[in-house]
Amino acid sequence: MQTIEGFGGAFTDSVAQVFAQLNSTLQEQVLEMMWGQTGQKYNMARLTIGATDFSTTEYSYANSPNDFKMQNFSLQHDMKNIIPMIHRAQAKATSGGDLKFLATPWSPPAWMKRNKFMRNSDSPGLIQDSQIFQAYALYLSKYIDGMAAQNISVSKLTVQNEPHVKGQFAATYPCCGFNATQEMLFVRDYLGPLLRQQHPDTKLFVHDDQKDIMVDYVSTIMADPTASKFVDGVAFHWYGANLKNYQYLEQLHKKFPSLPLLATEATLEAPFNQHLGTSPWKEAQKYAVDIMGDLNAFTTGWIEWNVLLDKQGGPTCIGPSNSNICTPLIGYCDAPILADTDKQTLEIRDSYYIMGHFSRFIPRGSKVIKQTGATDTNASLLATAVLTPGQEIVVVVVNTDQKASAPYQISCQGQYAVIEIPPHSIQTLSFKA
Repeated sequence: MQTIEGFGGAFTDSVAQVFAQLNSTLQEQVLEMMWGQTGQKYNMARLTIGATDFSTTEYSYANSPNDFKMQNFSLQHDMKNIIPMIHRAQAKATSGGDLKFLATPWSPPAWMKRNKFMRNSDSPGLIQDSQIFQAYALYLSKYIDGMAAQNISVSKLTVQNEPHVKGQFAATYPCCGFNATQEMLFVRDYLGPLLRQQHPDTKLFVHDDQKDIMVDYVSTIMADPTASKFVDGVAFHWYGANLKNYQYLEQLHKKFPSLPLLATEATLEAPFNQHLGTSPWKEAQKYAVDIMGDLNAFTTGWIEWNVLLDKQGGPTCIGPSNSNICTPLIGYCDAPILADTDKQTLEIRDSYYIMGHFSRFIPRGSKVIKQTGATDTNASLLATAVLTPGQEIVVVVVNTDQKASAPYQISCQGQYAVIEIPPHSIQTLSFKA
């Protein structure tokens, strides 16, 4: 079975903005809780190349129109809050191993796009001109250069965040539409060759979109013999057919068994929505179901979305395409830690505790163990098991039934134990192999 690379979360502009508003004591608490050895021990992170929906303003790194050679490329925006926070997370994570970074663009600079705005997208999103394609590939390469100059090594790059997103109405955010053929051509003729030349150690991951559309999308890219040589893995998100989509991972792995699968985004409803016909703990348990479903279907790592937001689940910068207005309270989500920046307090969300059952006990280099039973994500009892580099077997078990306890048996190498898990709970067991 597959080797686990790690667990982590995203450094967005919004995350860094909220972090910067905390006092030094709370900042240190956040760092230890997420990356420290008494906390989540996160060892993977997602970086955003330019503005996203979770930004405080609309920005890119190449604002001069027709700057095809990227002579004015600058990471100045990230120098204020994002990069300093990353450096502190790196320092906190060092004792547990390197923090590995995956980077993802939401939108090219506006002057490269057919609609002339970072927000929203035509289909295709980029101006269909070789000079633009070359400039955008160079833009992404320059980002890797710039981060490397800050001692932040981008080990993985995805081509585009959710390339299916285009033609948004009213509430829009940075995006760039690609279909599978368009992404294949960009990888084959521009980004792939440049990345191999300038950053041969950076792995290129395609798709970075929903599971329920991944098989056909990735198959189209891999069908081209030249493009496929540049593809090092497949990134995906949890949203499409949420919690009922693991068969697509199995189908894709069967077609392309050498391609690593990596979960790169998951998030829960905004905090105020988690009391409407559900509960925060019930919502948080979706993380457990999804991580187990993914790991049991050949996934090598799991990265959640924002690691820190304000008390309402923001800020975001979403609005009309032709403006940079940030409409309040639009597109808010949950995060493992929410901060009240006025009162200088932190709220630890239920998803934080769910994630800890995986990130704290399943280190990088663990191997998923094939198991019999408790693998049906439609059932209330679900489990996943790994063998760690220290030769321990770690089993994580979740019971989503809100009323009934569930007895289960673990049998391994001639030994067994009968255990009961309470209703609506999660357990992690560890024993020597």
